[in-house]
Amino acid sequence: MQRPKQKKSRKDAASGLILTVLSSPLVGFAIVYATVGLLLSMMLAAHTGLDIFFVVIAMYGALLVTLYLILLRMLRRARALFQYMRAIRQESERTAHLSERMQQARTRLQMLETATCPAVQPATTQQQQQR
Repeated sequence: MQRPKQKKSRKDAASGLILTVLSSPLVGFAIVYATVGLLLSMMLAAHTGLDIFFVVIAMYGALLVTLYLILLRMLRRARALFQYMRAIRQESERTAHLSERMQQARTRLQMLETATCPAVQPATTQQQQQR
């Protein structure tokens, strides 16, 4: 037996988006990049004699820019998806409204036909037997 689907709250949607971002292969790449970058920065600092602080800042700055660009791309995709879903919902509401108006028009037409032209009314079984 299936449970009825519950409407997701904004908090659930936000946590789903966060989980999607964290499970992204690009985020995994960024974590590996940070680890390897730290090791490379230590090697570079030891080799060149630069202070490791500046090398680490440069590496993590590049990492933050990369993560920012990844997040922007994912948010653009999510926004496009939400706009598409909103358009579908509006179209279905409009279709439901039009079908309701069509039903009302059919009812009015039937009422007008029966009121103005009694000869057009469908024959009952007694009238059919008399003919």
